[in-house]
Amino acid sequence: MKGRWPVYAVLAGLFIFIAVNTIMPLGGFGDLSSESAVGEVSEGVKEAAPIVAPKEASAGFKVTYITPKEYLFTQFNVLVYYIALIVVPKYQNLDYDIPRAEGLFTAPHVNEGTKLLIPMLPPFASLIILAAIALSALYLVKKTQSNPSSLLRVMGFFVLWYFIILSPTSSFIPIIDVIYEHRVYLPSLGFFVTFVLLVDRLLGKGRAG
Repeated sequence: MKGRWPVYAVLAGLFIFIAVNTIMPLGGFGDLSSESAVGEVSEGVKEAAPIVAPKEASAGFKVTYITPKEYLFTQFNVLVYYIALIVVPKYQNLDYDIPRAEGLFTAPHVNEGTKLLIPMLPPFASLIILAAIALSALYLVKKTQSNPSSLLRVMGFFVLWYFIILSPTSSFIPIIDVIYEHRVYLPSLGFFVTFVLLVDRLLGKGRAG
């Protein structure tokens, strides 16, 4: 137990870093006076509550602000953006201003002042990146077909896991929010497992040498 204190120290440091750099800027520990003030109404003043129209369907072809084709093109960029977030979790947001991709070979226009981790590529470029990753994983699975317990086969499966789990929300079926961080939580397991297995294999070879 005593020998593990460096690990616990690192974990504690990561917790503090995430709390200061991610949670606090989002308002987790901010001043709630403005929110509280909204609910304060003078006893002698009563205002009628505004009529709120029913929210548009959250998924399906009834979503009118984006077509299925535009949604698919946008998702090529979103899937690459998810990978970038897994590698470098920076500029995280609860409400991303990801631009809609209107063409396969045209980079979508990013609104002025929008902070994004990576530039928005033409969807075709993102598709090439995704295809390269997926084909590499399929190659590993195919190559190790005769050896189901192969480490490379496991790595290939977990890379494909990323695409499989995200497929319901990153297809051609439009959803009002084209990107949402919580969608990548479970799919990111594939990359983390692959990374751990790769590091373990490299360290194992080093120890063996």
